[in-house]
Amino acid sequence: MQDWRGRMLARVERVLRDDIRPSLYWLRDNVPLSAWEAPGEPVAVAVALEKPYATLGEGDAWVRAWGTTWFRLAGTVPAAWLVHDDEQLELSIVQLVTLRIARGGKR
Repeated sequence: MQDWRGRMLARVERVLRDDIRPSLYWLRDNVPLSAWEAPGEPVAVAVALEKPYATLGEGDAWVRAWGTTWFRLAGTVPAAWLVHDDEQLELSIVQLVTLRIARGGKR
């Protein structure tokens, strides 16, 4: 019986080297983040959007146990980050929450 492990591992390494790793890169920038802690649920979107949002800093707590927090992000994607029209951007917030932004309606 032939052992295909070596051949399979070589293919995996090739795909990682030629296709996956060249597509990964990280550019970072700060994004202003503010939050409003809802007193309960449900909260209509129109109501939540009118509430005062407090600015959050790195490491600030933003929710109590079983609570609901609405977030507001504001920012502009730097032009240097937009290399290809079909490029997907990912914004990570405090390494806990990730917001994925797809340009051109693609996911």
